[in-house]
Amino acid sequence: MRMEEYMRLILFMLFASCAFAQNLVELRVAQNQYRYADYLHTFRNNAVADVYYIGVPGANEVTLGLGYQFKIQTLTLIPVAYVASVKEGPRIAAKFGLIGGLETGSWKSGFYLAHLLPLQDGFSSYRILDALDVTMKLGKRWELGGSFGLFHQDGKWTPQYGPIVKMSDKHGQWGFSFRVGTGVEARFIRVWTF
Repeated sequence: MRMEEYMRLILFMLFASCAFAQNLVELRVAQNQYRYADYLHTFRNNAVADVYYIGVPGANEVTLGLGYQFKIQTLTLIPVAYVASVKEGPRIAAKFGLIGGLETGSWKSGFYLAHLLPLQDGFSSYRILDALDVTMKLGKRWELGGSFGLFHQDGKWTPQYGPIVKMSDKHGQWGFSFRVGTGVEARFIRVWTF
């Protein structure tokens, strides 16, 4: 079976199982041509399937992963093993990630941490933290805080940091972050949960 056939089979299984548990869809765009689309499905038995696309100028990556959700009171951790297809090549890689979240009192935080290992020659491994968001609830709908991201490849660190604001509605959440560091990024975020 080719990679495209595996991806179709996994997507079919994910969408066929939507009625059985929780789904999350997230879209992000930024003025620097960053784009991101994610579909994460948590099954009733806490198994997790995650499919996402990330694109920046010169790099487009489709990633498929399976993991398991651990909940300890207000802490959620989801280790995920991924297969990534990088369009520029095309090249295949393994990726290991950790999705996390913590909510205590008025404070919330969430993060995605990953390490990509190439399975073919032609591109380098990388590590990413995107994004570590720490926010404080302001009433029922609003959150205000900070967002931090980090990208490491070929010995170069690329940090980004700045404020973030989020607003909840009955379908999910809107967000806007303005981060600086090695560049300037104004990021718009939309999350749907169902």
